[in-house]
Amino acid sequence: GALVMTKDQMPAVMEEYCRCQSSNDKDGWLALFAKDAVRDDPVAARRSKGIAELSDFWDWFAPRRIRTRLTGPIMVSGNEAIVFMSAEWGAMMRE
Repeated sequence: GALVMTKDQMPAVMEEYCRCQSSNDKDGWLALFAKDAVRDDPVAARRSKGIAELSDFWDWFAPRRIRTRLTGPIMVSGNEAIVFMSAEWGAMMRE
């Protein structure tokens, strides 16, 4: 069956998601997803299905040196979440 996180687990998972992106930890980032995960980023524009496509997505965006952080509450409904984040990349990043 599908792995469903509880509302209480989601903040820690999303913090780890941001940590992995910000520290260029592809393996850690991929480990956050179920084997059959579907990820829309941005919504309705780029869909990744399964670990292989998520890995391809990582390879596309990782060279941009993206740092992300949570900026607002996480809204969870069933096995989906809306997460408010900010992102900095390349020359925009503050050291």
